[in-house]
Amino acid sequence: MPIELPALRPLEALKLTLRRLYEQYGYAPYAMTHMEEYAFYMENRNFLEQPEIAVFTDLDGRLMALKPDVTLSIVRSIPADGARLRRLYYAENVFRPFVQAGAFRELSQMGLECIGPVTAYAVAEVVSLAERSLAATGREYVLELSHLDLVSALLEELAPPIGALPALLACVKQKNAHDLRARAEAAGLPAAGAERLLALVSAPGTVPEALRAARRAAGGNMTMQRAADALEQLCEALDSAHVRLEFSIISDTAYYNGLAFRGYVQGAPVPVLRGGEYGNLLARMGKDGMRAIGFALYLGELERCLPAPAPDGGGTLLLYQPETPAGRVCAAVASLVAAGERVTALTEAPPDGRFARVIRLEEWEEGAPC
Repeated sequence: MPIELPALRPLEALKLTLRRLYEQYGYAPYAMTHMEEYAFYMENRNFLEQPEIAVFTDLDGRLMALKPDVTLSIVRSIPADGARLRRLYYAENVFRPFVQAGAFRELSQMGLECIGPVTAYAVAEVVSLAERSLAATGREYVLELSHLDLVSALLEELAPPIGALPALLACVKQKNAHDLRARAEAAGLPAAGAERLLALVSAPGTVPEALRAARRAAGGNMTMQRAADALEQLCEALDSAHVRLEFSIISDTAYYNGLAFRGYVQGAPVPVLRGGEYGNLLARMGKDGMRAIGFALYLGELERCLPAPAPDGGGTLLLYQPETPAGRVCAAVASLVAAGERVTALTEAPPDGRFARVIRLEEWEEGAPC
């Protein structure tokens, strides 16, 4: 029988909705194991959000790791020829350290990847699906976009000492204009250059104003101008009131280069979606001629702000005597379920009284149609 979405818990209904959405756009499901060889992650540790990995030895004596990342495994499995566009979606768990508890947590993610000869349309499609994923939560949402070349190309032009870069990037990420000005001065950056960096950090989020600020900050830097062009074309394709530009987005890993984005929904204090282009990762794995873009939706963060599921049970409670033949109870339950009811059959009512309707088998049989 067809699955009625209202009968599912909110998070399960969302996952089913997203599967349907992604498949409507031609994305194929991708499944994987929960583990990879530990050496694989050591070779690519710069692309991990956190360096700690849950490690164990398998029955053959190999050092294995519980998967801390999905995209790494997908990219590894893609042929290097790049001749065909591969569009995949997944619903997987990853294992990451939870520092406060001194343990690892299993985190649920859902997302998609588009890898190969990625066109401007393919980029717009992925970002549009990210926005539609946020909209599917039923909460108010915003999708923030940036292009990492804006900050990286400006810093490359200004050429601060290597040792000053981490502090400057931290100030950009935190949108801390006061400390950014002080750090830029301490790093010996020219005042005009520091003001260009500050203009990016303080740019308004509305698309037209933010683009004007980005172009002013770019000046004659053509890499920055091309990044602004790419954002302008993407925003025109999306044509959404839920999209903002946010140039303080800085990648926490070496994954991303180019377009980067993150999504927020009402009720969640942290981003519930992150994504972007990750050519750096492809190049690291010997797939230099290819492009890729994708995103991940963090289901654990989302679950905290979705409506609370209905209490266990709900629907109809069918009470029967312990000595009642099983066939009679089965027939009654099957009939009620066929009528669209959600049924729990017990010999006595639970103390919490959580059912919308309570009927006794004998009473139901008397009133049931012949």
